[in-house]
Amino acid sequence: MLRHCIYSFPSSIAGKTRTKDKYRVVYSDRQRLELEKEFHYSRYITIRRKSELAAALGLSDRQVKIWFQNRRAKERKHLKKREEVSQKDKLDTDRDPMPPDLIPPQLSIPLHHSQHLHHHHPDMTEVQQQQPPMGLQMPGVATPGVDL
Repeated sequence: MLRHCIYSFPSSIAGKTRTKDKYRVVYSDRQRLELEKEFHYSRYITIRRKSELAAALGLSDRQVKIWFQNRRAKERKHLKKREEVSQKDKLDTDRDPMPPDLIPPQLSIPLHHSQHLHHHHPDMTEVQQQQPPMGLQMPGVATPGVDL
């Protein structure tokens, strides 16, 4: 008895695959293409169009109806997944807008440079000592004590 076997090899009978005790329709490429085109035209199919499409594709009205139900479920699943990824990306960006390894070298101040900024240098004024070395200033960011 096949239904008691752990592994059963599916056999195709006129586009149907036997899986345990139920038959599952395996749609042809042409059927899938036509169903997808119709889905992209309208996510919900009318009774009249369902009958026309079923007749043209050699399927029952019920098969077309269930295909559309399954396709809408698949779309909701993909949209939910995309939304979750988008939310995760937004949270990651909000928490850490630019990871240190992505900061361009000209915008980061190495530790040895920042230590020298606060040491008094006899040839510099107090305002000059507060400014980062040339090339390390961030455009659009005001330096304390310096009028732009």
